[in-house]
Amino acid sequence: MKPDKMKPTYLTFSLGRSGPKYSAMQNVDNQYIGARLYVSGRESRKHYKRLVEQRKSIEQELGMLLERSKSFGRSPGRITLRKEMTNLTDAANWLNQFEWLCMNLEKFDKVFRPRILEI
Repeated sequence: MKPDKMKPTYLTFSLGRSGPKYSAMQNVDNQYIGARLYVSGRESRKHYKRLVEQRKSIEQELGMLLERSKSFGRSPGRITLRKEMTNLTDAANWLNQFEWLCMNLEKFDKVFRPRILEI
């Protein structure tokens, strides 16, 4: 996966169609890292709803529980997987954090890409 955009707190990755994107994110203040799917675009509410309806099977495939944030106005719906209590300033733990992000972004891609492309 090659990032589309790099910011100090996140990287975004395209899914091969306009609208939905993945991101790898970090938050030093709240001590977490995470993987996120942004569901945006013209029919984002409908697409987001379809994914939420599949939540149990998605979580089963990922092997983890997800957070979700509903779309309001023009902002995208978000489906997030976080690893809490991550000291991002501890260089000794950076490799573990990087491996967690890579592993979970790959899982996101495997689980979400087919669903996104069929919507």
